[in-house]
Amino acid sequence: MGRREWIVVTKDRKIQQRRNEIEALISAKVRAFIFLDGQLRSDIMVALIGLLMPKMLEIIKSYPPPFVFGIETPDRLVQLYPPVI
Repeated sequence: MGRREWIVVTKDRKIQQRRNEIEALISAKVRAFIFLDGQLRSDIMVALIGLLMPKMLEIIKSYPPPFVFGIETPDRLVQLYPPVI
């Protein structure tokens, strides 16, 4: 996915706890956004993406891959990787 420059959006919030999955994202140079509340309904997720799209596009332009950001309600993006120092 990374070499095709696709963006991953997932609700698998446990991915950040599975070291091998995070390492796979990083080694593939993936740009990912993860819903941190895996119980959100699909209509809420779509609304959040619509609301956060300007911020997401700015991150995509500004951060070189790989990166992982968490999507939090009501309208916040949290940098998960690379870790903020």
